[in-house]
Amino acid sequence: MMDSRVLLDRKGLVILSILVLQLFIPLIYAEEDANDLWLFISSYEDIGITVDDLAKFLVAHGYNAEPEGSYVTVTLSGGESVYLTPNGGSPGLADMWKDRPSQSTQPTLISSVRTVKKDPTYHRTLNSDFVSSINKTVRFPVAPLGMCFEGSKTLGKVYKNLGYNVTYMYHQNNPGHEWVLLEDDSSNKWIAVDSYFGTEISGYYYTATYSFPDPSYLDYVNPKWRIA
Repeated sequence: MMDSRVLLDRKGLVILSILVLQLFIPLIYAEEDANDLWLFISSYEDIGITVDDLAKFLVAHGYNAEPEGSYVTVTLSGGESVYLTPNGGSPGLADMWKDRPSQSTQPTLISSVRTVKKDPTYHRTLNSDFVSSINKTVRFPVAPLGMCFEGSKTLGKVYKNLGYNVTYMYHQNNPGHEWVLLEDDSSNKWIAVDSYFGTEISGYYYTATYSFPDPSYLDYVNPKWRIA
């Protein structure tokens, strides 16, 4: 027969676990709500939207939003508030902040889009050994000509699994072109890799409309995929 003290100890641990979980659940929901809101405002584009327009738009879509001067306050379901300033630096309708933008201290931006670079330029590595090792890693073409989006995803996955630092490059022309850059740790420079042609030294491949660390970010930087 199990000692009653053991049963009490287990019961106490269960109660403690429940109490701890109850403390964290509101934080989890608040983070999910904020992420859902960020994804929502990132899916639309209107360069002329005002604070009042933004608040009305959010209310029409079920959000608890109030215009306050230069920003919109959105109260999430858990009671937490975030603050939106229209036509900010991030793609979409607005930048989202953790603190009121009117505070004297620097507000905290809530957006993983900070890792997206606009009109970046990277320096090409001249390390022939590094370039040679890259050429031997994958057999090209990885994807048929014109299928650069799927090809770059494949390249990124392969090179990340091999431990390389990968950046996705995107030229915003029609129909658009995507490839990857791999960082040469010995020089802090890069080599471009096209999924059809392999490694590239042309300057075209070292500047782009956008660069980002994950192919999913293309959904946020390509306006043709947004609802206007």
